[in-house]
Amino acid sequence: MKVFRLLTLTLLLSVTAAGTALAQDKLKVVATFSILGDLVQQIANDKVDLTVLVGPNGDTHVYEPTPSDAVAIAQADLVILNGLAFEGWLPRLLESAEYQGPQLVLGEQIEALPFHDHDEEEGHHHHDDHDEAHHQDEDDHHHKHEDHHHHHGDVDPHAWQSVPNVIQYVEAISEQLQQLDPSNAQFYRYHSDYYGQRLHDLQRWAEQEFAALPSKRRRLITPHDAFGYLARDFDLHIESPQGLSTESEASAQKVAQLIRHVRDENIAALFVENIANDALVRQIEHETDARVGGTLYTGALSASNGPAPTYEAMMRHNFQTLLSALAAE
Repeated sequence: MKVFRLLTLTLLLSVTAAGTALAQDKLKVVATFSILGDLVQQIANDKVDLTVLVGPNGDTHVYEPTPSDAVAIAQADLVILNGLAFEGWLPRLLESAEYQGPQLVLGEQIEALPFHDHDEEEGHHHHDDHDEAHHQDEDDHHHKHEDHHHHHGDVDPHAWQSVPNVIQYVEAISEQLQQLDPSNAQFYRYHSDYYGQRLHDLQRWAEQEFAALPSKRRRLITPHDAFGYLARDFDLHIESPQGLSTESEASAQKVAQLIRHVRDENIAALFVENIANDALVRQIEHETDARVGGTLYTGALSASNGPAPTYEAMMRHNFQTLLSALAAE
């Protein structure tokens, strides 16, 4: 009996040790914010030990890293970021953590949309007076905050607002995981292919739905300029009181010009965002006939019990919210 108990104890210890070893063998992956974290989760499931720095409903624009973030970075086998000057706080965090491992910069996988050319891109037009004021405000903001921790470059970093871009993100994540963890390469390849097909189907559905919108129903207002890629993909005309960052401040002159523009162009649909202050949009709603058509998710997912707990759900929610408001007479 004693021998049996000893064998049982030995077996239990062996299983525990094996489980611990397997856990320790998992790749430690850090994703900078919730949307990228979900992409990793869709591809890798439980094959990696994933840490997401900026969680659901968190604003990466203004995020302040914590000591635990530095620990996660220091222990990581891979850091996945958007790049395109989106995570302005990340270089200092990497330096403080003395991280020397691989970095997967997903923004390098796609053709970034130049920010200053937004008004020249088909489907994203700005009123001339508003555009001039916009660039003046951007210049003023730059000089006023030149030492701030977060700056965007000359490109729009919100590339995930285009599903085709994210399909490329998914392929890049899968390839990187396969390279670092060849024993699970088939798993990563299968799940990335399956997920990529779902995203392709979502994009095809959205293209069909947006194609039915008449040209006069393609104008809308969002709080900050986060939808340049979506506007390009679906030939929409989007105006924003703020610039690329939620940190940007809109002048009273700029807001007044935008209100006049909403009236002149008969723009009917306004939207708020989950990570941006909605005060300016509410002011426009109060002073015009335009009405808020719902909440869009821009740089972060919702909580698990919200309408956008995954990237796929987020984009479907955004598409349906836009279509419902824009199609309404």
